[in-house]
Amino acid sequence: MIEEYLNRLKKALIKKEIAEADDIVQYFDEIIEDRIEQGENIEDVLRDLGEPEQIVKAFGGKEETDNKEKHSDETDQVRSVYYGIRTIKITNASYDFEILRSPDETTIFECDSDDDTMMHEQVGDTLNIEQDFPSYGQGVNILQKMFHGSFNGGEATLYVPDGCTVLMDNVSGDIEIEGLHLDQLNIDSVSGDLELEDTAAQNMKINTVSGDIEMEDVLVEETMKIDAVNGDYDGDRISCKNIVMNSVNGDIDIGLNARRDQVDVKATSLFHEKTSGGGHCDHKLRIDTVNGDISYHFLTD
Repeated sequence: MIEEYLNRLKKALIKKEIAEADDIVQYFDEIIEDRIEQGENIEDVLRDLGEPEQIVKAFGGKEETDNKEKHSDETDQVRSVYYGIRTIKITNASYDFEILRSPDETTIFECDSDDDTMMHEQVGDTLNIEQDFPSYGQGVNILQKMFHGSFNGGEATLYVPDGCTVLMDNVSGDIEIEGLHLDQLNIDSVSGDLELEDTAAQNMKINTVSGDIEMEDVLVEETMKIDAVNGDYDGDRISCKNIVMNSVNGDIDIGLNARRDQVDVKATSLFHEKTSGGGHCDHKLRIDTVNGDISYHFLTD
């Protein structure tokens, strides 16, 4: 039974011309063996993992000619409209997201029509958007765990009304945000790049491992906190009462929409002495990095 399952998986991967076919099959073989050794039933394990053909859909690859012809006359995206949304929670592996301001109170989500891994539903005043794949054990995503870089990413567009809170967990998809007026924006990302333009929020928190961050014309009423490991940060015309930035290797270049005497600056790195200026001010900038370069300037100087 196991051999038949793995053969089906390998044939489906080869048919899709997936380069990592042998590695993927070996990984699933190890998963099955581990769970059987833990006392699980073979049928239950294979049922939990899902059909091989469904698993392979997450990795993209070559499309069949008949499939292309079948969808040639169909629209590329499906459009869903939601009402009364105040909080949006996004769990994304590989989709590139464009998040824009809604023209009214409706929340609109558009994504590829032939991808059944992108789930979205409204629960009360919360919209949950999740790129869902077969799981191993207690909700551990086996595809994200090992092969997040080879997912078949698509494109999604989200229109958000004013005053919402957006919370996003992201693996490798790029994120573009423009024109939003939010209460709260929180983004946790592994490797996707983030571009933020003409956006306002009460508070903003961004964590990234290796993705670059670019911001332009951003207003944060209270606190903006950015934590990065290797990604570079480039910000221009940033307005914020309190900015805290922590980085390991990434370079930081920020242009503040304020006068020099309005901002209390403290910047520390391995190659820079601590700098303090401005005295008692309403605006504070705190930068702490290990190996990255620090550059900041005041646009109204």
